[in-house]
Amino acid sequence: MLPVEVLFRIFESAVEGSGGWRPIALIYGLVCKAWMPVLYHYCDWFGSDYCPEPNVINVARALEAIPKRSALIRKFVSYKHGKQSDLDYWFSLVKVLQQAMYLENITIRYFHPDVRSKLVSALSGLRKVRYCYLVAIIQLGVDINEIQEFLSDWEELKVLQVKKFLRTSESKNLRTHLKCNLQDLTLRSGAVSGTQLLRFIPATISNLISLHLEDVEGLTNQDFRTFLISAAHCLCKLHISKCMISRGSPDEEWAVDAVMSKLERIQNLWIDGMNFTALSLTRKAPSASSEAPRGGKHSAYMGPFSEVALSLQQVVDAVEHTGWDVITIIWERGMVLDGALVERATRIAHSKGILLRCMS
Repeated sequence: MLPVEVLFRIFESAVEGSGGWRPIALIYGLVCKAWMPVLYHYCDWFGSDYCPEPNVINVARALEAIPKRSALIRKFVSYKHGKQSDLDYWFSLVKVLQQAMYLENITIRYFHPDVRSKLVSALSGLRKVRYCYLVAIIQLGVDINEIQEFLSDWEELKVLQVKKFLRTSESKNLRTHLKCNLQDLTLRSGAVSGTQLLRFIPATISNLISLHLEDVEGLTNQDFRTFLISAAHCLCKLHISKCMISRGSPDEEWAVDAVMSKLERIQNLWIDGMNFTALSLTRKAPSASSEAPRGGKHSAYMGPFSEVALSLQQVVDAVEHTGWDVITIIWERGMVLDGALVERATRIAHSKGILLRCMS
């Protein structure tokens, strides 16, 4: 059996040759397990501008001829590039996706709008996906309901990142919760309701470790609080920025403030100044040494704030009781900070082993 490095060289020579992709490589995959990383390497190149790519039409034909060859394909990446107007290319790419039933890692950065329905159908048929990255799918007209529909049976899905998705109304046809138990969820540049967000975690025990929401609209403060409570026992990383979260009244406590004492495993918090107060500092309880994250630091990055939203005196009071080890607080650019209060807060923090940074 040839070393993997040698197989890579053979494979790259075939790809770079004038004939393009050689279907024979797939045949080798049936008799030599060492070709597995070659096919994995190949599928990471789909549509890439950085190197010569295989002849996708020939690959699709080869897989249709002998479907079991597709068992070797574990990774799929689709990019926007010079062939974006070639419909034969995109239909062939969908055929590859339809055959690759053992895909574990999939990235969709671009797809031709004319194959939209076939793409969604192919995605719905997958069952082994563990990592899914959907970028700028707004150009396909895909909304959060449709995303949840095609991944509803992906029981093994652990990581989901969705960027630039459509605003949509509620769907009554979807099940209450998806079958997967996500560990990492990222939603950027789109709109999602509380019900839609809750579908991403199971009704029983959630394994969600990391939540990243950026430039997301549609959530109410109460909905977000319900979600955080559902994931509180396992959530380690929380990133909230540029999100419009609406409260029922000005007196309603922000969700992050309200749930902070329940986030016993939280290690990293990154949140802008729009959706929380100093209570998220004071309510972070010190963690037992056995629960300390790798490196031993629980860090919080907060802001930018206006002086009205968070005062330096509130920071001074908060560092007396906080369980955060590293705190970075940013105020709006140009704001002049009281040097004496900054020094006092820093001194108190230092006496408690806390690294505090106050900046504007």
